[in-house]
Amino acid sequence: MRDVVREALRKHGPMNKDEIIEKVLKERHVKPGTIVVNLQNQKYFKRARDGKFSLVK
Repeated sequence: MRDVVREALRKHGPMNKDEIIEKVLKERHVKPGTIVVNLQNQKYFKRARDGKFSLVK
Protein backbone atom coordinates (compact mmCIF):
# COMPACT_ATOMS: atom_id res chain seq x y z
CA MET A 1 0.00 0.00 0.00
CA ARG A 2 2.73 2.45 0.98
CA ASP A 3 4.39 2.02 -2.42
CA VAL A 4 1.21 3.09 -4.24
CA VAL A 5 0.87 6.21 -2.06
CA ARG A 6 4.56 7.07 -2.56
CA GLU A 7 4.25 6.69 -6.33
CA ALA A 8 1.15 8.92 -6.43
CA LEU A 9 2.94 11.64 -4.45
CA ARG A 10 6.03 11.30 -6.62
CA LYS A 11 3.98 11.76 -9.82
CA HIS A 12 1.55 14.46 -8.66
CA GLY A 13 3.41 16.27 -5.87
CA PRO A 14 1.88 17.25 -2.51
CA MET A 15 -1.82 16.40 -2.24
CA ASN A 16 -4.48 16.47 0.44
CA LYS A 17 -5.89 13.29 1.96
CA ASP A 18 -8.93 13.08 -0.33
CA GLU A 19 -6.83 13.48 -3.48
CA ILE A 20 -4.46 10.73 -2.33
CA ILE A 21 -7.35 8.39 -1.54
CA GLU A 22 -8.82 9.01 -5.00
CA LYS A 23 -5.52 8.24 -6.76
CA VAL A 24 -4.80 5.11 -4.71
CA LEU A 25 -8.30 3.68 -5.20
CA LYS A 26 -7.72 3.85 -8.97
CA GLU A 27 -4.71 1.56 -8.51
CA ARG A 28 -5.82 -0.80 -5.72
CA HIS A 29 -9.08 -1.83 -4.13
CA VAL A 30 -8.57 -1.04 -0.43
CA LYS A 31 -10.52 0.69 2.29
CA PRO A 32 -9.90 4.44 2.58
CA GLY A 33 -9.04 3.95 6.27
CA THR A 34 -6.10 1.77 5.27
CA ILE A 35 -4.72 4.60 3.16
CA VAL A 36 -5.15 7.11 6.00
CA VAL A 37 -3.35 4.82 8.44
CA ASN A 38 -0.43 4.56 6.01
CA LEU A 39 -0.27 8.36 5.69
CA GLN A 40 0.29 8.62 9.45
CA ASN A 41 3.69 6.93 9.10
CA GLN A 42 6.02 9.91 9.62
CA LYS A 43 9.00 7.90 8.44
CA TYR A 44 7.68 8.13 4.87
CA PHE A 45 5.13 10.95 4.73
CA LYS A 46 4.91 14.43 6.18
CA ARG A 47 1.89 16.69 6.51
CA ALA A 48 2.20 20.41 5.88
CA ARG A 49 0.20 23.08 7.70
CA ASP A 50 -2.16 23.35 4.73
CA GLY A 51 -3.09 19.67 5.16
CA LYS A 52 -1.19 18.41 2.12
CA PHE A 53 0.97 15.33 2.37
CA SER A 54 4.37 14.94 0.75
CA LEU A 55 7.23 12.47 0.79
CA VAL A 56 9.94 12.60 3.44
CA LYS A 57 13.29 12.98 1.73
